[in-house]
Amino acid sequence: MNFNLLECTLRDGGYQVNWDFDETFVNDYLNLCSNLGLKNIEFGFRFFDNSVWRGEFAFTTEEVIRKYDINQDVNLGVMLFSGQVVSDKKFDLSKLDYLFPLDNNKSRIDFVRIATYLDGIDDSYLIAEELLKKGFEVSINLMQIQNADKKILKEFGETSKDLGLKSIYFADSVGCLFPNDVKDIVNQMKSSFNGDVGIHAHNNLGLAFINSVSAIEAGATWVDGTLTGIGRGPGNTLTEDMFLNYFQNENTNYQDLIQFNSKHLDKLKYEKKWGSNPYYFLSGKNRIHPSYIQEMLHDDSFDTSDIVNFINSTNFLDKESFDLNNVNFTEKIYSKTPNKNEINLDSFENSSLLILGSGKNLKKYEHDITLFVNKFSPKVLQLNSNNFIDQKLIDFNIFLNPNKLASELNSNDIKITKIIAPTSILIENEKIFYEIVDVKVGDKFYKEKFYIELPNSLVLGFALMLSTYSNFNNVYLAGFDGYLSSDQKNSEVNLLFDQFLKSYKNKKLISLTPTQYNLEQKSITGLIRQDSIN
Repeated sequence: MNFNLLECTLRDGGYQVNWDFDETFVNDYLNLCSNLGLKNIEFGFRFFDNSVWRGEFAFTTEEVIRKYDINQDVNLGVMLFSGQVVSDKKFDLSKLDYLFPLDNNKSRIDFVRIATYLDGIDDSYLIAEELLKKGFEVSINLMQIQNADKKILKEFGETSKDLGLKSIYFADSVGCLFPNDVKDIVNQMKSSFNGDVGIHAHNNLGLAFINSVSAIEAGATWVDGTLTGIGRGPGNTLTEDMFLNYFQNENTNYQDLIQFNSKHLDKLKYEKKWGSNPYYFLSGKNRIHPSYIQEMLHDDSFDTSDIVNFINSTNFLDKESFDLNNVNFTEKIYSKTPNKNEINLDSFENSSLLILGSGKNLKKYEHDITLFVNKFSPKVLQLNSNNFIDQKLIDFNIFLNPNKLASELNSNDIKITKIIAPTSILIENEKIFYEIVDVKVGDKFYKEKFYIELPNSLVLGFALMLSTYSNFNNVYLAGFDGYLSSDQKNSEVNLLFDQFLKSYKNKKLISLTPTQYNLEQKSITGLIRQDSIN
Protein backbone atom coordinates (compact mmCIF):
# COMPACT_ATOMS: atom_id res chain seq x y z
CA MET A 1 0.00 0.00 0.00
CA ASN A 2 1.31 3.44 -0.94
CA PHE A 3 0.59 6.04 1.72
CA ASN A 4 2.33 8.63 3.89
CA LEU A 5 2.49 8.42 7.68
CA LEU A 6 2.25 11.80 9.42
CA GLU A 7 3.81 11.66 12.90
CA CYS A 8 1.86 13.92 15.32
CA THR A 9 3.17 13.01 18.78
CA LEU A 10 4.22 16.54 19.78
CA ARG A 11 1.03 18.10 18.44
CA ASP A 12 -1.78 15.74 19.47
CA GLY A 13 0.17 14.26 22.37
CA GLY A 14 0.27 17.72 23.84
CA TYR A 15 -3.31 17.28 25.02
CA GLN A 16 -2.02 14.89 27.68
CA VAL A 17 0.91 17.01 28.92
CA ASN A 18 -0.29 20.53 28.10
CA TRP A 19 2.24 20.68 25.23
CA ASP A 20 5.05 20.80 27.77
CA PHE A 21 7.62 18.30 26.42
CA ASP A 22 11.14 18.63 27.78
CA GLU A 23 14.11 19.04 25.45
CA THR A 24 15.46 15.55 26.12
CA PHE A 25 12.16 14.05 25.02
CA VAL A 26 12.07 16.16 21.85
CA ASN A 27 15.68 15.47 20.90
CA ASP A 28 15.23 11.73 21.45
CA TYR A 29 11.99 11.92 19.46
CA LEU A 30 13.67 13.64 16.50
CA ASN A 31 16.49 11.09 16.57
CA LEU A 32 13.94 8.27 16.57
CA CYS A 33 12.08 9.74 13.59
CA SER A 34 15.36 10.08 11.76
CA ASN A 35 16.39 6.48 12.54
CA LEU A 36 13.03 5.17 11.37
CA GLY A 37 12.92 7.33 8.27
CA LEU A 38 9.77 9.19 9.38
CA LYS A 39 10.05 12.39 7.38
CA ASN A 40 6.59 13.94 7.87
CA ILE A 41 6.28 15.53 11.31
CA GLU A 42 3.58 17.80 12.69
CA PHE A 43 5.58 19.63 15.33
CA GLY A 44 2.79 21.32 17.28
CA PHE A 45 -0.03 23.85 17.24
CA ARG A 46 0.01 27.56 16.62
CA PHE A 47 -2.46 28.95 19.13
CA PHE A 48 -3.30 32.64 19.22
CA ASP A 49 -5.09 32.35 22.55
CA ASN A 50 -2.74 32.74 25.53
CA SER A 51 -5.25 33.05 28.36
CA VAL A 52 -4.04 29.90 30.17
CA TRP A 53 -0.57 28.43 30.59
CA ARG A 54 0.53 25.99 27.90
CA GLY A 55 3.89 24.59 26.91
CA GLU A 56 5.89 25.73 23.90
CA PHE A 57 4.42 23.21 21.46
CA ALA A 58 1.04 24.89 21.75
CA PHE A 59 2.65 27.85 19.96
CA THR A 60 5.52 26.23 18.01
CA THR A 61 7.11 29.55 17.10
CA GLU A 62 10.13 29.83 14.84
CA GLU A 63 12.19 30.42 18.00
CA VAL A 64 11.00 27.10 19.43
CA ILE A 65 11.77 25.26 16.21
CA ARG A 66 15.29 26.72 16.02
CA LYS A 67 16.12 25.17 19.39
CA TYR A 68 16.20 21.75 17.77
CA ASP A 69 18.40 20.10 15.18
CA ILE A 70 15.87 19.04 12.55
CA ASN A 71 17.06 17.39 9.36
CA GLN A 72 16.43 19.48 6.28
CA ASP A 73 14.77 16.55 4.52
CA VAL A 74 12.01 16.51 7.18
CA ASN A 75 8.66 17.84 5.99
CA LEU A 76 7.77 19.91 9.05
CA GLY A 77 4.34 21.32 9.83
CA VAL A 78 2.02 22.83 12.40
CA MET A 79 -1.73 22.76 12.94
CA LEU A 80 -3.96 25.83 13.23
CA PHE A 81 -7.52 25.83 14.57
CA SER A 82 -9.64 28.01 12.31
CA GLY A 83 -11.28 29.59 15.35
CA GLN A 84 -7.93 30.93 16.55
CA VAL A 85 -7.90 33.53 13.78
CA VAL A 86 -11.52 34.65 14.02
CA SER A 87 -12.74 37.84 15.66
CA ASP A 88 -16.43 38.72 16.03
CA LYS A 89 -17.27 35.61 13.99
CA LYS A 90 -15.18 36.81 11.04
CA PHE A 91 -11.78 35.78 9.72
CA ASP A 92 -9.17 38.14 11.16
CA LEU A 93 -6.18 38.47 8.84
CA SER A 94 -4.18 40.37 11.46
CA LYS A 95 -4.31 37.35 13.78
CA LEU A 96 -3.14 35.05 11.01
CA ASP A 97 -0.26 37.39 10.17
CA TYR A 98 0.66 37.48 13.85
CA LEU A 99 0.83 33.68 13.98
CA PHE A 100 2.61 33.37 10.62
CA PRO A 101 4.80 36.47 10.32
CA LEU A 102 7.20 34.77 7.90
CA ASP A 103 6.58 33.49 4.40
CA ASN A 104 7.47 29.88 3.67
CA ASN A 105 10.85 30.84 2.13
CA LYS A 106 11.97 32.35 5.46
CA SER A 107 10.26 29.86 7.78
CA ARG A 108 11.27 26.32 8.78
CA ILE A 109 7.59 25.38 8.50
CA ASP A 110 6.75 23.53 5.29
CA PHE A 111 3.04 22.82 5.73
CA VAL A 112 0.07 24.02 7.74
CA ARG A 113 -3.02 21.98 8.49
CA ILE A 114 -6.15 23.97 9.26
CA ALA A 115 -8.46 22.11 11.65
CA THR A 116 -12.07 23.20 11.45
CA TYR A 117 -15.54 22.28 12.59
CA LEU A 118 -18.34 22.31 10.04
CA ASP A 119 -19.41 25.83 10.94
CA GLY A 120 -15.90 27.11 10.33
CA ILE A 121 -15.36 25.73 6.81
CA ASP A 122 -15.85 29.07 5.05
CA ASP A 123 -13.30 30.75 7.34
CA SER A 124 -10.91 27.87 6.66
CA TYR A 125 -11.05 28.54 2.94
CA LEU A 126 -10.09 32.19 3.53
CA ILE A 127 -7.27 31.12 5.85
CA ALA A 128 -6.03 28.61 3.29
CA GLU A 129 -5.92 31.28 0.57
CA GLU A 130 -3.74 33.54 2.69
CA LEU A 131 -1.38 30.75 3.74
CA LEU A 132 -1.02 29.63 0.13
CA LYS A 133 -0.01 33.19 -0.76
CA LYS A 134 2.72 32.88 1.87
CA GLY A 135 4.01 29.80 0.06
CA PHE A 136 3.01 27.09 2.55
CA GLU A 137 1.60 23.74 1.58
CA VAL A 138 -1.91 23.81 3.07
CA SER A 139 -4.42 21.15 4.01
CA ILE A 140 -7.82 21.47 5.67
CA ASN A 141 -8.75 18.91 8.33
CA LEU A 142 -12.53 18.59 8.71
CA MET A 143 -13.39 17.64 12.29
CA GLN A 144 -16.53 15.95 13.61
CA ILE A 145 -16.89 14.22 10.29
CA GLN A 146 -19.78 12.14 11.62
CA ASN A 147 -22.02 15.19 11.14
CA ALA A 148 -21.00 15.87 7.53
CA ASP A 149 -23.53 14.67 4.94
CA LYS A 150 -22.79 13.89 1.30
CA LYS A 151 -23.57 17.44 0.20
CA ILE A 152 -21.09 18.94 2.67
CA LEU A 153 -18.37 16.47 1.67
CA LYS A 154 -18.96 17.12 -2.03
CA GLU A 155 -18.75 20.91 -1.59
CA PHE A 156 -15.71 20.51 0.67
CA GLY A 157 -13.89 18.52 -1.97
CA GLU A 158 -14.88 20.85 -4.83
CA THR A 159 -13.87 24.05 -3.03
CA SER A 160 -10.60 22.52 -1.83
CA LYS A 161 -9.83 21.53 -5.41
CA ASP A 162 -10.61 25.05 -6.64
CA LEU A 163 -8.24 26.47 -4.01
CA GLY A 164 -5.46 24.26 -5.30
CA LEU A 165 -5.00 22.26 -2.09
CA LYS A 166 -2.89 19.15 -2.50
CA SER A 167 -4.57 17.30 0.34
CA ILE A 168 -7.59 17.33 2.62
CA TYR A 169 -8.22 15.44 5.84
CA PHE A 170 -11.06 14.23 7.98
CA ALA A 171 -11.01 13.55 11.72
CA ASP A 172 -13.12 11.04 13.61
CA SER A 173 -13.30 13.54 16.46
CA VAL A 174 -15.58 11.59 18.79
CA GLY A 175 -14.27 8.17 17.77
CA CYS A 176 -17.60 6.79 16.61
CA LEU A 177 -16.76 5.59 13.09
CA PHE A 178 -16.57 1.99 11.90
CA PRO A 179 -14.49 0.77 8.92
CA ASN A 180 -17.41 0.93 6.47
CA ASP A 181 -18.12 4.52 7.54
CA VAL A 182 -14.50 5.42 6.89
CA LYS A 183 -14.51 3.88 3.42
CA ASP A 184 -17.71 5.73 2.51
CA ILE A 185 -16.23 9.06 3.62
CA VAL A 186 -12.99 8.52 1.69
CA ASN A 187 -14.94 7.57 -1.44
CA GLN A 188 -17.20 10.62 -1.14
CA MET A 189 -14.26 12.98 -0.66
CA LYS A 190 -12.33 11.48 -3.54
CA SER A 191 -15.34 11.77 -5.83
CA SER A 192 -15.04 15.58 -5.81
CA PHE A 193 -11.35 16.07 -4.93
CA ASN A 194 -8.48 14.84 -7.08
CA GLY A 195 -5.72 15.35 -4.51
CA ASP A 196 -4.66 13.33 -1.47
CA VAL A 197 -7.10 12.39 1.28
CA GLY A 198 -6.01 11.72 4.85
CA ILE A 199 -7.49 10.39 8.08
CA HIS A 200 -7.02 11.29 11.72
CA ALA A 201 -8.54 8.41 13.72
CA HIS A 202 -9.43 8.33 17.40
CA ASN A 203 -9.31 5.11 19.38
CA ASN A 204 -12.49 5.30 21.49
CA LEU A 205 -13.84 2.04 20.08
CA GLY A 206 -10.41 0.46 19.70
CA LEU A 207 -10.77 0.87 15.93
CA ALA A 208 -8.21 3.58 15.15
CA PHE A 209 -5.79 1.16 13.49
CA ILE A 210 -8.35 -0.76 11.44
CA ASN A 211 -10.10 2.49 10.47
CA SER A 212 -6.77 3.82 9.22
CA VAL A 213 -6.24 0.62 7.24
CA SER A 214 -9.76 0.89 5.83
CA ALA A 215 -9.08 4.47 4.76
CA ILE A 216 -5.94 3.34 2.93
CA GLU A 217 -7.83 0.51 1.25
CA ALA A 218 -10.39 3.06 0.03
CA GLY A 219 -7.66 5.25 -1.47
CA ALA A 220 -6.51 7.57 1.35
CA THR A 221 -2.82 8.44 1.08
CA TRP A 222 -2.18 10.12 4.45
CA VAL A 223 -2.59 8.64 7.92
CA ASP A 224 -1.94 10.35 11.26
CA GLY A 225 -0.13 8.46 14.00
CA THR A 226 1.32 9.14 17.44
CA LEU A 227 3.70 7.07 19.52
CA THR A 228 1.76 4.78 21.89
CA GLY A 229 -1.31 6.59 20.49
CA ILE A 230 -0.76 9.57 22.81
CA GLY A 231 -3.38 12.22 22.11
CA ARG A 232 -6.61 13.78 23.20
CA GLY A 233 -8.85 11.42 25.16
CA PRO A 234 -8.23 7.78 24.20
CA GLY A 235 -5.59 8.83 21.70
CA ASN A 236 -5.00 7.99 18.08
CA THR A 237 -3.70 5.40 15.68
CA LEU A 238 -0.40 4.13 17.08
CA THR A 239 2.58 5.12 14.96
CA GLU A 240 4.31 1.88 15.94
CA ASP A 241 1.36 -0.20 14.69
CA MET A 242 1.42 1.48 11.29
CA PHE A 243 5.20 1.40 11.11
CA LEU A 244 5.65 -2.23 12.12
CA ASN A 245 2.85 -3.34 9.81
CA TYR A 246 3.81 -1.37 6.70
CA PHE A 247 7.34 0.01 6.92
CA GLN A 248 9.41 -2.48 8.87
CA ASN A 249 12.04 -4.29 6.85
CA GLU A 250 15.19 -6.25 7.54
CA ASN A 251 17.24 -3.06 7.69
CA THR A 252 14.96 -1.34 10.20
CA ASN A 253 16.10 -1.14 13.80
CA TYR A 254 12.65 -1.03 15.34
CA GLN A 255 14.18 -1.64 18.77
CA ASP A 256 14.80 2.12 18.88
CA LEU A 257 11.06 2.67 18.74
CA ILE A 258 10.36 0.23 21.56
CA GLN A 259 13.15 1.69 23.70
CA PHE A 260 11.89 5.25 23.18
CA ASN A 261 8.40 4.30 24.31
CA SER A 262 9.77 2.45 27.30
CA LYS A 263 11.93 5.42 28.32
CA HIS A 264 9.49 8.26 27.71
CA LEU A 265 5.90 7.14 27.27
CA ASP A 266 4.98 3.87 28.98
CA LYS A 267 4.90 5.31 32.50
CA LEU A 268 3.22 8.48 31.28
CA LYS A 269 0.53 6.45 29.55
CA TYR A 270 -0.21 4.65 32.80
CA GLU A 271 -0.48 7.97 34.66
CA LYS A 272 -2.56 9.83 32.07
CA LYS A 273 -4.76 6.87 31.05
CA TRP A 274 -4.89 7.34 27.29
CA GLY A 275 -5.88 4.37 25.18
CA SER A 276 -9.27 2.74 24.77
CA ASN A 277 -11.16 1.78 27.92
CA PRO A 278 -14.88 1.25 28.72
CA TYR A 279 -15.45 4.98 29.34
CA TYR A 280 -13.95 5.99 26.01
CA PHE A 281 -15.74 3.15 24.27
CA LEU A 282 -19.07 4.40 25.60
CA SER A 283 -18.19 7.97 24.63
CA GLY A 284 -17.50 6.84 21.07
CA LYS A 285 -20.67 4.78 20.94
CA ASN A 286 -22.71 7.76 22.19
CA ARG A 287 -20.87 10.38 20.12
CA ILE A 288 -19.47 12.19 23.13
CA HIS A 289 -16.34 14.29 22.77
CA PRO A 290 -13.47 12.32 24.38
CA SER A 291 -12.16 15.37 26.24
CA TYR A 292 -15.08 15.03 28.67
CA ILE A 293 -13.85 11.59 29.69
CA GLN A 294 -10.24 12.77 29.81
CA GLU A 295 -11.12 15.64 32.14
CA MET A 296 -13.11 13.41 34.49
CA LEU A 297 -10.46 10.68 34.57
CA HIS A 298 -7.89 13.29 35.63
CA ASP A 299 -10.14 14.76 38.33
CA ASP A 300 -10.25 12.89 41.64
CA SER A 301 -13.67 14.32 42.42
CA PHE A 302 -15.28 12.04 39.77
CA ASP A 303 -15.81 8.36 40.49
CA THR A 304 -17.02 5.57 38.22
CA SER A 305 -20.72 6.27 38.76
CA ASP A 306 -20.22 9.98 38.04
CA ILE A 307 -18.59 9.26 34.68
CA VAL A 308 -21.11 6.60 33.66
CA ASN A 309 -24.00 8.85 34.68
CA PHE A 310 -22.54 11.71 32.65
CA ILE A 311 -22.39 9.45 29.60
CA ASN A 312 -25.88 7.99 30.02
CA SER A 313 -28.02 10.78 31.46
CA THR A 314 -26.94 14.19 30.21
CA ASN A 315 -28.78 14.26 26.92
CA PHE A 316 -29.72 17.89 27.50
CA LEU A 317 -26.07 18.84 26.87
CA ASP A 318 -24.35 19.14 23.50
CA LYS A 319 -21.62 16.60 24.19
CA GLU A 320 -20.26 16.26 20.66
CA SER A 321 -18.44 19.58 21.09
CA PHE A 322 -16.25 20.00 24.12
CA ASP A 323 -17.12 22.67 26.66
CA LEU A 324 -15.22 22.48 29.95
CA ASN A 325 -18.19 24.07 31.73
CA ASN A 326 -20.26 21.01 30.89
CA VAL A 327 -17.98 18.75 32.94
CA ASN A 328 -19.41 20.30 36.10
CA PHE A 329 -22.74 20.89 34.43
CA THR A 330 -24.66 21.05 37.69
CA GLU A 331 -23.08 24.45 38.26
CA LYS A 332 -24.80 25.62 35.06
CA ILE A 333 -28.16 24.13 36.06
CA TYR A 334 -28.23 26.16 39.25
CA SER A 335 -26.76 29.41 37.95
CA LYS A 336 -30.08 31.29 37.82
CA THR A 337 -32.04 32.73 40.74
CA PRO A 338 -35.25 30.75 41.44
CA ASN A 339 -38.33 32.72 42.47
CA LYS A 340 -41.36 30.42 42.20
CA ASN A 341 -41.53 27.84 45.00
CA GLU A 342 -41.50 29.04 48.58
CA ILE A 343 -39.56 26.65 50.79
CA ASN A 344 -41.68 24.82 53.35
CA LEU A 345 -39.77 22.53 55.71
CA ASP A 346 -41.85 23.06 58.83
CA SER A 347 -41.66 19.35 59.60
CA PHE A 348 -37.91 19.75 60.14
CA GLU A 349 -38.26 22.40 62.85
CA ASN A 350 -38.54 20.18 65.91
CA SER A 351 -36.54 17.23 64.65
CA SER A 352 -32.92 16.30 64.96
CA LEU A 353 -31.20 15.37 61.69
CA LEU A 354 -29.08 12.44 60.62
CA ILE A 355 -27.36 12.77 57.22
CA LEU A 356 -26.16 9.57 55.56
CA GLY A 357 -23.29 9.52 53.07
CA SER A 358 -22.24 6.53 51.00
CA GLY A 359 -19.18 5.20 52.83
CA LYS A 360 -18.69 1.55 53.64
CA ASN A 361 -18.98 2.30 57.34
CA LEU A 362 -22.75 2.54 56.83
CA LYS A 363 -22.79 -1.21 56.24
CA LYS A 364 -20.32 -1.97 59.00
CA TYR A 365 -22.31 -0.04 61.59
CA GLU A 366 -25.79 -0.65 60.16
CA HIS A 367 -27.07 -2.22 63.40
CA ASP A 368 -25.88 0.70 65.54
CA ILE A 369 -27.32 3.28 63.14
CA THR A 370 -30.66 1.46 63.18
CA LEU A 371 -30.69 1.54 67.00
CA PHE A 372 -29.91 5.26 66.94
CA VAL A 373 -32.76 6.01 64.51
CA ASN A 374 -35.28 3.87 66.38
CA LYS A 375 -34.47 5.49 69.73
CA PHE A 376 -34.18 9.18 68.77
CA SER A 377 -36.38 9.35 65.63
CA PRO A 378 -34.30 11.92 63.73
CA LYS A 379 -35.16 13.04 60.23
CA VAL A 380 -32.92 10.81 58.14
CA LEU A 381 -31.58 12.38 54.94
CA GLN A 382 -29.74 10.13 52.51
CA LEU A 383 -27.40 11.76 49.98
CA ASN A 384 -28.55 10.23 46.70
CA SER A 385 -29.10 6.57 47.69
CA ASN A 386 -27.38 3.42 48.93
CA ASN A 387 -28.08 -0.23 49.63
CA PHE A 388 -26.54 -0.29 53.11
CA ILE A 389 -29.42 1.08 55.19
CA ASP A 390 -33.03 -0.10 55.13
CA GLN A 391 -34.91 2.38 52.93
CA LYS A 392 -37.76 2.36 55.48
CA LEU A 393 -35.52 4.24 57.92
CA ILE A 394 -34.87 7.06 55.44
CA ASP A 395 -37.22 10.05 55.41
CA PHE A 396 -35.86 11.71 52.28
CA ASN A 397 -33.30 11.00 49.59
CA ILE A 398 -31.53 14.23 48.62
CA PHE A 399 -30.55 14.94 45.01
CA LEU A 400 -28.86 17.76 43.11
CA ASN A 401 -27.39 15.83 40.19
CA PRO A 402 -29.99 14.90 37.52
CA ASN A 403 -27.82 11.99 36.38
CA LYS A 404 -27.90 10.35 39.77
CA LEU A 405 -31.61 10.98 40.20
CA ALA A 406 -32.41 9.44 36.80
CA SER A 407 -30.19 6.41 37.22
CA GLU A 408 -31.27 5.65 40.77
CA LEU A 409 -34.98 6.01 40.01
CA ASN A 410 -34.42 3.49 37.21
CA SER A 411 -32.60 1.07 39.49
CA ASN A 412 -34.46 -2.08 40.44
CA ASP A 413 -32.42 -2.44 43.63
CA ILE A 414 -33.40 0.86 45.25
CA LYS A 415 -36.98 1.71 46.26
CA ILE A 416 -37.03 5.48 46.73
CA THR A 417 -40.37 7.06 47.62
CA LYS A 418 -39.66 10.54 49.07
CA ILE A 419 -37.20 12.99 47.57
CA ILE A 420 -35.99 16.51 48.26
CA ALA A 421 -34.72 18.12 45.06
CA PRO A 422 -34.86 21.37 43.07
CA THR A 423 -37.58 21.88 40.48
CA SER A 424 -35.12 21.86 37.58
CA ILE A 425 -34.24 18.16 37.89
CA LEU A 426 -37.57 16.60 38.84
CA ILE A 427 -38.61 13.51 36.91
CA GLU A 428 -42.29 12.63 36.56
CA ASN A 429 -43.04 9.55 38.61
CA GLU A 430 -46.39 8.79 40.23
CA LYS A 431 -44.75 6.75 42.99
CA ILE A 432 -42.48 9.58 44.16
CA PHE A 433 -43.33 12.35 46.62
CA TYR A 434 -41.19 15.44 46.02
CA GLU A 435 -40.39 18.13 48.53
CA ILE A 436 -39.24 21.00 46.33
CA VAL A 437 -36.32 23.06 47.55
CA ASP A 438 -34.79 25.18 44.82
CA VAL A 439 -31.10 25.98 44.71
CA LYS A 440 -28.76 28.64 43.40
CA VAL A 441 -25.01 28.04 43.23
CA GLY A 442 -23.18 31.17 44.31
CA ASP A 443 -20.25 31.63 46.68
CA LYS A 444 -21.73 31.06 50.16
CA PHE A 445 -24.29 29.24 52.32
CA TYR A 446 -27.41 31.38 52.57
CA LYS A 447 -31.21 31.03 52.86
CA GLU A 448 -33.77 33.01 50.91
CA LYS A 449 -37.55 32.68 50.78
CA PHE A 450 -37.58 30.83 47.46
CA TYR A 451 -34.18 29.14 47.38
CA ILE A 452 -31.06 28.05 49.17
CA GLU A 453 -27.71 29.41 48.03
CA LEU A 454 -24.76 27.01 48.04
CA PRO A 455 -21.05 27.63 47.37
CA ASN A 456 -20.96 24.68 44.94
CA SER A 457 -23.21 21.92 43.64
CA LEU A 458 -22.14 19.15 46.03
CA VAL A 459 -25.22 17.41 47.39
CA LEU A 460 -23.55 17.37 50.83
CA GLY A 461 -23.80 21.15 51.00
CA PHE A 462 -27.48 20.92 50.07
CA ALA A 463 -28.12 18.49 52.95
CA LEU A 464 -26.19 20.66 55.42
CA MET A 465 -28.36 23.64 54.51
CA LEU A 466 -31.51 21.58 55.03
CA SER A 467 -30.34 21.03 58.59
CA THR A 468 -30.65 24.77 59.25
CA TYR A 469 -34.43 24.38 59.16
CA SER A 470 -34.19 22.36 62.39
CA ASN A 471 -34.05 23.97 65.84
CA PHE A 472 -31.66 21.25 66.99
CA ASN A 473 -28.02 22.37 67.15
CA ASN A 474 -26.44 18.95 66.64
CA VAL A 475 -26.36 17.57 63.11
CA TYR A 476 -25.35 13.91 62.98
CA LEU A 477 -23.58 12.27 60.06
CA ALA A 478 -22.81 8.65 59.22
CA GLY A 479 -21.06 7.04 56.26
CA PHE A 480 -18.70 9.94 55.64
CA ASP A 481 -15.58 7.80 55.70
CA GLY A 482 -13.25 10.14 53.80
CA TYR A 483 -10.53 9.07 51.39
CA LEU A 484 -7.37 7.30 52.49
CA SER A 485 -5.67 7.91 49.15
CA SER A 486 -6.89 11.37 48.12
CA ASP A 487 -5.93 14.49 50.04
CA GLN A 488 -7.64 16.53 47.31
CA LYS A 489 -11.05 14.99 47.95
CA ASN A 490 -10.68 15.20 51.73
CA SER A 491 -9.64 18.85 51.46
CA GLU A 492 -12.60 19.71 49.26
CA VAL A 493 -15.11 18.23 51.71
CA ASN A 494 -13.33 19.63 54.77
CA LEU A 495 -13.48 23.07 53.20
CA LEU A 496 -17.24 22.68 52.73
CA PHE A 497 -17.72 21.63 56.35
CA ASP A 498 -15.62 24.54 57.55
CA GLN A 499 -17.49 27.06 55.41
CA PHE A 500 -20.84 25.78 56.69
CA LEU A 501 -19.82 25.96 60.36
CA LYS A 502 -18.54 29.50 59.93
CA SER A 503 -21.88 30.49 58.37
CA TYR A 504 -24.01 28.74 61.03
CA LYS A 505 -22.04 28.92 64.25
CA ASN A 506 -24.85 27.41 66.33
CA LYS A 507 -24.57 24.12 64.46
CA LYS A 508 -22.30 21.23 65.42
CA LEU A 509 -21.45 18.44 62.97
CA ILE A 510 -20.93 15.09 64.65
CA SER A 511 -19.89 11.89 62.88
CA LEU A 512 -21.36 8.68 64.28
CA THR A 513 -19.03 6.47 62.22
CA PRO A 514 -15.22 6.64 61.83
CA THR A 515 -14.12 9.35 59.40
CA GLN A 516 -11.04 10.89 57.80
CA TYR A 517 -12.72 14.31 57.76
CA ASN A 518 -12.17 17.06 60.32
CA LEU A 519 -15.36 16.29 62.22
CA GLU A 520 -16.20 15.80 65.86
CA GLN A 521 -16.81 12.08 66.41
CA LYS A 522 -18.99 10.25 68.92
CA SER A 523 -19.80 6.60 69.47
CA ILE A 524 -23.39 5.57 68.84
CA THR A 525 -23.14 3.14 71.75
CA GLY A 526 -22.33 6.00 74.11
CA LEU A 527 -25.12 8.20 72.76
CA ILE A 528 -27.78 5.52 73.12
CA ARG A 529 -27.31 5.63 76.91
CA GLN A 530 -28.55 9.24 76.82
CA ASP A 531 -32.13 10.43 76.92
CA SER A 532 -31.55 13.26 74.43
CA ILE A 533 -29.15 14.03 71.59
CA ASN A 534 -29.33 17.83 71.56
